Amino acid sequence: MNKDIRFLANIFLVFLFGLLQSFSLISFLGTKPNLLLSLLIVLLFTVKNFWQYLILILTALISLNYSALITKETAIFGIIMLLAFYFKKYLTEHFFLISFFLAIILTTLFYLFIDYQFIFNNLNIFLLELIFNALLTIFFGLLYYQVLSEKQR
Repeated sequence: MNKDIRFLANIFLVFLFGLLQSFSLISFLGTKPNLLLSLLIVLLFTVKNFWQYLILILTALISLNYSALITKETAIFGIIMLLAFYFKKYLTEHFFLISFFLAIILTTLFYLFIDYQFIFNNLNIFLLELIFNALLTIFFGLLYYQVLSEKQR
């Protein structure tokens, strides 16, 4: 698949997932998984160019918060996703294991910076979201790489 077409498809996916997340259309057991975090972790390992990844993050932020003001939550989300891009060079090549743990770490960091008391006051919801985010990351990774491998044949 052409790199430009793949990049445009990635932008579309990020925008679509952002809209799904911002309208709270997906909920499991009363918990809303962070679809964008899971997708951006998968894309973290496929996008090699920092500027392309930055565009994907900005697309995610716009689709989450389509107003002129930047909220604390969207700013922190953008920052931790940018940090993940810089730290990916220290990660091993075991995609599924690393993406699983990266989803757990980034979700935890997000809640620690947003409202650390939420973790202690709503431990069940927090743990469910950790599990959902980690499993969705692996699921999205399997789908994404399956589509890529089918297109490359």
